[in-house]
Amino acid sequence: MVFAHKFGHLYQAVACYDPKLAKYVVTIAHGDKYTVGGLID
Repeated sequence: MVFAHKFGHLYQAVACYDPKLAKYVVTIAHGDKYTVGGLID
């Protein structure tokens, strides 16, 4: 969790892959570019 938090600040977002959706789901978001729960192709 500590690494995910640090990466979230560094890259503005952390996302996990959901094979059912075949997309990444944003789990941590800093800034305006991504929102938590948003989908990334």
